[in-house]
Amino acid sequence: MRRWFVTGIIAWMLAALCLGVAGGTRTALAQSANTLSYGSSVIGFIGEGQTFALYSFEGQEGDLVNIRAMGMDGGLSPAIQLIAPDGTTLISSEDDLYSLETSDAALSFVLPDDGTYQIQVEAVGGTSGNYLLQLNGSPDPEKIPITFDTRVRVPLLESGEITYLEFNANEDCATTITVTNMSPGVPFSYPYFMRVRDENGLLVAQARGGNQLEDRVTFALGSGTYTLELRSIAREALSDGEVEVALTCGEVQPTCDLPVFPPPTPPTPTPTPTPPAGQLALVQQGGNLDYYQTAINVIGENSPQVNYTFIGTEGDLINLQVMGISQDFDPQVTVLTPGGQILAVNDDDLFSFNPTDAAVSAILPATGQYSVLISGEGGTGGTFVVRVLGRSASEAEELTFGGVIAVEAPPADASAAQPNPSQFFTFESEPGCATTLVFSNLSEGEPYTFPFLFIVRDEDGVVIAQMVGGRQTEDRVIVAPDSGRYEVEIVAADPDARGELEYRTTCAGDALLCEQFVDPPLVELESTPTATRVRITYTFSPIPSDTPTETPVPPPQPTAVPPTPVPPTPVPPSNTPIPTPTLTPSLTPTFTVTATFTDLPTSTPTNTLSPTTDPCGDGICDDTTENSTTCNDDCGFCDDGICNPNQGEDAATCPDDCPPVCGDGICNGSECGICSGPGQDCDGSSVCA
Repeated sequence: MRRWFVTGIIAWMLAALCLGVAGGTRTALAQSANTLSYGSSVIGFIGEGQTFALYSFEGQEGDLVNIRAMGMDGGLSPAIQLIAPDGTTLISSEDDLYSLETSDAALSFVLPDDGTYQIQVEAVGGTSGNYLLQLNGSPDPEKIPITFDTRVRVPLLESGEITYLEFNANEDCATTITVTNMSPGVPFSYPYFMRVRDENGLLVAQARGGNQLEDRVTFALGSGTYTLELRSIAREALSDGEVEVALTCGEVQPTCDLPVFPPPTPPTPTPTPTPPAGQLALVQQGGNLDYYQTAINVIGENSPQVNYTFIGTEGDLINLQVMGISQDFDPQVTVLTPGGQILAVNDDDLFSFNPTDAAVSAILPATGQYSVLISGEGGTGGTFVVRVLGRSASEAEELTFGGVIAVEAPPADASAAQPNPSQFFTFESEPGCATTLVFSNLSEGEPYTFPFLFIVRDEDGVVIAQMVGGRQTEDRVIVAPDSGRYEVEIVAADPDARGELEYRTTCAGDALLCEQFVDPPLVELESTPTATRVRITYTFSPIPSDTPTETPVPPPQPTAVPPTPVPPTPVPPSNTPIPTPTLTPSLTPTFTVTATFTDLPTSTPTNTLSPTTDPCGDGICDDTTENSTTCNDDCGFCDDGICNPNQGEDAATCPDDCPPVCGDGICNGSECGICSGPGQDCDGSSVCA
């Protein structure tokens, strides 16, 4: 059973929030003010005669709004309704399907008209307590239509700009959208992020790269219009990347052949962080958190960092959330193990309600006390809410490779106390092939198919895919070879609905119906963010000087003294900006630097999609007929920062893009002394003579 605890500073914070906090938060008690705007956060109370609260905001036709309500203490289970200007209830929610805390309420919706909308917050099942209500909104973005039975290449910028694509489900067949990862990355593939929404703005699928090579989502025939969002995960991307998107009938999807990437380079171990000298006193102690406990605090001028702790058990799955409720406050969180090593760092979580929230999902490696250090990204400050959601290790059923499991949700043996429990399964990726997870929806439901939810997590507890039924007939998640163990969680999205599902894993090439799949023609996609690529050459020239050059001596490092734990003390909000340190050089420069800028070729967006027959010189590299040798104009990708092995690039032909990899059978000059052992790449090679 989930436990709730009252945080000691709630009452003080409610009074503070009524007046506003650092960063210009629009906050208020539900009983005293009811006007919101996009970016608002409000803390209110339901109970003791206050059975519901009503808020209003101004919206424009086409705006996508996201609304979340979460109980803060006392066991409140909130529900929310979005009410149109004419008084019609557009949508309601009692659960956030994407959160470990299912008593949260969350919804997304595209506004149908201009006008004044209302949000009603109420309690479910007679519960009461404080709640946090958040409203985000954005105008309808420009979208690029995808033509049926075509493929497009979509470049992804390292900086994380979003590309929006739009497509319609075919009226005559189930429609599959396929997103194929075309670029290498860490740990196994390029770290992209995809999200699919239906025509009403409801989230139906989201997934991330890094482990995945491909994602396929199949929608019921004639089920409407969908928006596909694509971007890189900026904090993980080391370069620009590329994905390929195909739109086809479900029975004739693209072939199951996948790009082959070079072996990943193991990440460098991260050392234990040490606070700068003299700053230990600026770490405010927030106290200990229990699972599902919520706390409120402030990052201010006198407390730029706040440290919390929690007790965890080895194997627990935790989801730690830090939500900035001051506008312009971008929180960052670092989680340390009981041994003081970094478990995870996060500043923007794309799976969260608000992408600037900081969140960590992880499976705990040991039993003991964990530390949670919260600060502001880029020197920002303000009020935040923090909570740790957690559950013990699941009892997951093993899925044999090549096997099939039939799943009924909710299970027939569900108890009255838990009428809709999650069901857990696990599988291991194969070392010799990319592994495909095929999830088939066998039942009808509202609005088109059985409303299920399934979540895939990697062996570290990181979510790599979330899919919601109701419109989908099938989902496929393809992960890299030998990429570890995965957990699959399945639950009915509507506890009053019941359906049957089928779940299997195979090698990618052996997946269901792969033998009849055919690649559709490739078309151009030109209306996408284009990076300005500039090569900078630096020239260093000595400055004549008659004085000796000073050699800097590193200052002595004082021994860090751990702070003495103190009871949580609220820090009053501060409207004073957090100062940014100014670095003053202490030595006279002995060199001048001259930079020469050379523009590299870029393409001009034309906002069109046009078919092509892929002749040499059309600007598109057709994998089936062209490569860097036969058509360098289209396929000359050397020096673009991306290794394209399917275009003939490797450590020998394009060392700048493809760093030397021991074991690839090619001796690159930079491998001398590294791969020179018996039987290795440079054994006896003249390159190293």
